[in-house]
Amino acid sequence: MKTMLCFCAAMLAAIAANADGSANGFTVSPVASSNITYDDNIYLAPDNAASAYISRTDAGLNSEYKKGATDITADYDAAALVYSRDQSADNAIHHDIKLGLATQLLKGTTVSFSEEYLATTDRENEEFTGIIRREQNEARIDAQSLLGGNLLLLLDGKNSYHAYSTANAYDSDRAMTGFGGGIGYAMDAVMLHANWEYSRLGYKGGDEDDATINAFMAGARGEICGMEFQTEAGIEKRSYSTDVADAASAYDTGIGNAKLVWRQNEYSTITMSLYRQNKESQLYQNNRFFTATGGEFAWNAGFATIGLRTGIGFEAVLYPETNQSDLIKRNDQITRFNIGLDYHLSKGVTASADFAHAERSSNETDSLYSANSVSLGLRAAL
Repeated sequence: MKTMLCFCAAMLAAIAANADGSANGFTVSPVASSNITYDDNIYLAPDNAASAYISRTDAGLNSEYKKGATDITADYDAAALVYSRDQSADNAIHHDIKLGLATQLLKGTTVSFSEEYLATTDRENEEFTGIIRREQNEARIDAQSLLGGNLLLLLDGKNSYHAYSTANAYDSDRAMTGFGGGIGYAMDAVMLHANWEYSRLGYKGGDEDDATINAFMAGARGEICGMEFQTEAGIEKRSYSTDVADAASAYDTGIGNAKLVWRQNEYSTITMSLYRQNKESQLYQNNRFFTATGGEFAWNAGFATIGLRTGIGFEAVLYPETNQSDLIKRNDQITRFNIGLDYHLSKGVTASADFAHAERSSNETDSLYSANSVSLGLRAAL
């Protein structure tokens, strides 16, 4: 975190030294927004839902330095959330810091680095329901080097941590470190790849949930018929250091993802995605992870000064272990829908209106919920 703040301070200081904000390859863009949301189930409760009005005010700065093959970005956003009920427990300040670097070290060798720090009450995944304060930091480095002909060497490393200040989520404090490598084959606008990823997962609360994770993947990415795509599939092998209750200590899971972006014209974009992945769990009995399988469809369109956004998603969540009361495996189905309208008032100033619906059905009755929200907002970017 301190490294990120120092990097951002140095970046912004350099930008501030340029009077017009764009000299010598620097650009800087202040951003501010404000919205008011009515949410009819802020804790995602199965019954006796609590509703609230939530005002959110954001202020941020997006900056970039670009010279030759080097591109450096530093973005910061702060948000103040004020609830109309139980303010001392629910009001929050969010921080979001993003860093990025892409450069060419040698001929045929490129390196990219990204890092993001969050201090937030946004939910990490579909398992969390109430308002939980947490911190998250994720960093990743990727290198690609031409071996000869169309063959590429692919290397990567990653590190992440998650920390929670809410008591019932403390057991989810964890860190993950990993690295991997593979081979790519470039063909015009398409690249095929096969790679291996190794990760070490460690929990703060004890070593009974620590694990090693190996993933073997193959896939492709590129552009076909004017559509951008990426897809990969493989297997994830988990091995936990100790047994927990009646839970297994080793698991093999088929995982994968696919994404298609179709820019029909300058005014309309369709995005479709499918995925199957494992996510960490510490909140539901003796399950140490769950498998989420789902898909999303989104359409963004612009008409003169009006923009339309709409999306729908479905996700099936399966826990690998039976619960200890009625001996069944928890199985959830989550459906999401959203629609939004933007109106461009002037250059850089946009008003918005949004509606979102989410619901979860489950074979565990206390895991059901339905939630609706309506938002009105205003955003300005200079």
